[in-house]
Amino acid sequence: MIKHSIQWVYSRFTNMLDRRMRPNTVVLCCFSLLVCLSVWQLITGPGPPTPSYLLEVSTPPSQFAANWISDANVTYEYPLNVLLPDDYHQLIDMNNFNFTIMNNACNETSPLLLILIHSDPKNVHRRKVIRETWGQKMDNVVLLFVLGEMDRKLQAKLNAENETFADFVQGNFVDSYENVTYKHAMVFKYAIYHCPSAKYILKTDDDVFVNLITLKDFLHEELSPHGGKDLMFCNLREKPVVNRSYRSKWRVKFSEYRENYYPDMCPGWSVLYSPDVLFKIYVELQKSSYFWIDDVVITGVLREKANITLSNNKDWVMSKKALDSLHEWNESKPYLYGPADLKAAQIRQLWNYTLHHVHSKQFHYTFAQTQQHNHNLNATSSLVT
Repeated sequence: MIKHSIQWVYSRFTNMLDRRMRPNTVVLCCFSLLVCLSVWQLITGPGPPTPSYLLEVSTPPSQFAANWISDANVTYEYPLNVLLPDDYHQLIDMNNFNFTIMNNACNETSPLLLILIHSDPKNVHRRKVIRETWGQKMDNVVLLFVLGEMDRKLQAKLNAENETFADFVQGNFVDSYENVTYKHAMVFKYAIYHCPSAKYILKTDDDVFVNLITLKDFLHEELSPHGGKDLMFCNLREKPVVNRSYRSKWRVKFSEYRENYYPDMCPGWSVLYSPDVLFKIYVELQKSSYFWIDDVVITGVLREKANITLSNNKDWVMSKKALDSLHEWNESKPYLYGPADLKAAQIRQLWNYTLHHVHSKQFHYTFAQTQQHNHNLNATSSLVT
């Protein structure tokens, strides 16, 4: 029937050309074509419905600058043989590096996701909020806080906090704004030496909300549960201007960086790495001079030197406007991260919204489980306050 309909349309179209496209013939031809398409759709069916949590996504998987591993038996192995023999105790220009607090949280397992969170040692409350909200223990995810050293009094409190939660990674450098690149490099070192089987590595900060429920679905379905290659997924900034203002904490001297623009880069509050990209950057970082803005040197200068293409996560980040009016937020639009620079109350607000509105396709995470976990945390939190 479809074949005959198409032949009939073709015949009418040919006659239309012969008659120099009479207006009524054009209308009849268009109508006939619509009828044929409708019949075809009725026969073939409408196809499977689009899952609601995938609606309104403007960055399909094919646009990621990465390749996905499709075989569960294929794993990436860090080529440690290309590193110097004393690499473990080198951190950029530090030759006496050591982990002063170490938790082998991966325990020779192969987690889907390793999350390493930059945290100021003084931010006890922020870490508490994350543990009670999006950072609660989930299957196949390892979450740790990354810190530098502080004075003896605060260090004693950090030791006690770690004894309670066992979720710290600390290096033997002073935790300061100028040393943040050491922190980021330590993220790489921990992943390479102490969690080498993680399929993805997320570096983030303690003022960020990660929608971990949706993120696990995202890694399984938009990317691959077996891992990927060539992936640096972050919030793209195209050729940002170098800040020379004396009144800015971001001021960079000409002696530190001569160009007027940085390469395309990303702020470090959310950078999702595949292991091979993380290792390429680490190799370049270990050979480089120290530069104190980690975002610039890692996701910009060295990323460009290693010829790594950025994948932009802007379509997966909730805007501040949406956060201010969550009741109007379109629940079908997925988000992986809240806005950057969140306050503790905003992180709790997003978590409560997520519990009641975000439903994972593959993972069960009930409110009852959350309540029980919070009860356990509250029972031990007095030890570190």
